[in-house]
Amino acid sequence: YHGSSVQSNMSTSQCDDDRILEASRCKDAGNSCLARGDLSTAQRHYREGIATLPSEDNIQSEEVAKALVALQANLALSYFKQKKWLETIETCNAVLRLDPGHSKSSWRAATAAIEVGMHDVAISLVENALLFDAACPELLELRKRLGPLRSPNEDRVSDDEIELDAPTQRWHARPWEPPPKRAVPVGKDKAD
Repeated sequence: YHGSSVQSNMSTSQCDDDRILEASRCKDAGNSCLARGDLSTAQRHYREGIATLPSEDNIQSEEVAKALVALQANLALSYFKQKKWLETIETCNAVLRLDPGHSKSSWRAATAAIEVGMHDVAISLVENALLFDAACPELLELRKRLGPLRSPNEDRVSDDEIELDAPTQRWHARPWEPPPKRAVPVGKDKAD
């Protein structure tokens, strides 16, 4: 009864401690590789650490959540350094689900979104981050560079503007334009 409940809580706590210790070891190994520029090996270590911890849906302690956030944030940084923009966005979103105020992940995801032409997503990421850290200079600068949110009809192609080219059966719309080049703010390339 009550005794078995206490025993269960103690074993869960011990199990979490063991998992956090292993995740920390993986994070440290990944950080060493990241510092040397060995991004693929760093990613392997970060993923190993993530695999030792419960999934987002099954986290029972703040310590486990913090460990998972640190591993995912560093994994996102390694993707960012490789210019793997979609992986960066996806991994940063995983961080932000656990820690919505994680400024580095918001900045990295927004910058990656700019790189793949997702302007509105970048604005949303920055504005949400500014709710948690309104004075973050990197986020404020990025928000300023992004400009205003476009209206729903601006820069969009309506169905009426798209024509089907009968001989080739291909849809035509305005060509995509690459986003403007960016400067990486100081300090955003460091691991957590």
